[in-house]
Amino acid sequence: MTASTIAAEPRTFGVLRTVLERLLADPDAMVEDFVGEVRRIPSYGRGLVSEEEIRSSAMESLTLIMRAIIAAAETGRIELGNFPERLAASRANRRITVEDLADALRLDFTILWRHVRLQAREDELAALANDVELVWQVIEQYVRETRDRYREYVFAAGPDARANRQHHIGLLFGGVEDDSSGDTISRVAESLRLNAGQQFVVCVVRGEGFDPLRRIELKLENLNVRFLTWDRGTDIVFFWPAQGMLQIPSERARILEPIAHLPYAIVEPVDGLERVRSAADSARRLLESAPAEHAGPLTLLDIWPRIAANALIAVSEDVTGLMDAVDALPAGERGRILTTVRTFLDHGSVARCAEILFAHRNTVMNRLRRFHELTGLDPTLPREAALAVILLQHDGGRTGERRG
Repeated sequence: MTASTIAAEPRTFGVLRTVLERLLADPDAMVEDFVGEVRRIPSYGRGLVSEEEIRSSAMESLTLIMRAIIAAAETGRIELGNFPERLAASRANRRITVEDLADALRLDFTILWRHVRLQAREDELAALANDVELVWQVIEQYVRETRDRYREYVFAAGPDARANRQHHIGLLFGGVEDDSSGDTISRVAESLRLNAGQQFVVCVVRGEGFDPLRRIELKLENLNVRFLTWDRGTDIVFFWPAQGMLQIPSERARILEPIAHLPYAIVEPVDGLERVRSAADSARRLLESAPAEHAGPLTLLDIWPRIAANALIAVSEDVTGLMDAVDALPAGERGRILTTVRTFLDHGSVARCAEILFAHRNTVMNRLRRFHELTGLDPTLPREAALAVILLQHDGGRTGERRG
């Protein structure tokens, strides 16, 4: 990540800032214009990048540029974060030429300035004429940084090794064009030195995980550990063969510690290389269901009550009424009952629940019985316990505090 200063006379850029803030509030029309026009650039016209990814990258790119312009107007410095590096790696993996990538980035200027003028009121147009230089400077800095990161990425592991590896990972995920005949999975397995029939662990993290994952990948490469990544634009897939040091829980936690502050979904075991792509799609859906505050690994076992709660409420909102009598209790009693029920549901044992809560066994039984009386659900019966788990997950999981 680099920063540069702007070459412009000090002034407020007030009109430009105001217009950009309007566009930031509703950038969809700009994004659609970009998607429609970028296909005229040869590499993009061949379908090397999917329309979904072009749309996602355009949204991120145009938003980044507008925020960078606003910040540069205030500070005199152009800062673009790590997105140029991430975009460069993604486009290199899809065999977009560096020249076509630069042309696509400069298309951002054409699209952005067109919409700035469309968004501006008639009395703002004269002032905007003086601001075009700042917009151009930010986009040229963006082009330079992305182009430099592209060249560094392509040549980091030798002229062809990294590009070849990422090309074959792209074939696995349908992210690059397959111009060869034969069994794609077999060719991918051979190129990546993988056993196509073995089991894998597949994970998905959102885009902000790019930098730490890159560091993890490079570190494991030096240890000769297979750890493969693919940037899908909206998220990043990383996966590895289900063997070796990453299958030891303590080692996995240590190695993945750089992304511990981010939510990432795990699907395992995945039987065979051909199922890795569908597993990544499943992991993405798990991640989309995660609570906003979640950090660290997330599995189906962790998230299924939340998914089930949302689906059940979509069918019948009345089901949440089963908890009304519990919600009406005084806060202290309500908290004790819900804590006891959750602890019992987590462990399935009255004795273990009593041990954890430092309560007598009879106290635990009385609280479970009281929950049954209030809701009609007996948490000691598996079918009714499942519905109790789902209801306790509603609204992010009930606590001892009364909902307002």
